[in-house]
Amino acid sequence: MLSANVPTLAAIRRALEAAGVIFIAENGEGAGVRLRKQSAQSASPENDLVVEFEQTSGECFATCDGVRKFMGVFETRELAETAAEEYQRELDWHKAKLEHPKG
Repeated sequence: MLSANVPTLAAIRRALEAAGVIFIAENGEGAGVRLRKQSAQSASPENDLVVEFEQTSGECFATCDGVRKFMGVFETRELAETAAEEYQRELDWHKAKLEHPKG
């Protein structure tokens, strides 16, 4: 029987998510996975904001530049997307400050 520790499992999950795998929470039909759709704007999903919203639990995750962040629990997908867009604006602001520290 094989076993793995929590940090190893977390690293495997992050690698799969960075490669485009979306983990779907239990929704009465069983947990599952699917592949994220490629954006028409970019061949690399790491450059786009990807919002994952689980309808039954209201959990939202935002992935931008390869970083996945739990955004919270929301009543609607629209509220989740608004929060994720604000997260992307913050990331863009920080990137701009790094690129132009005195500007």
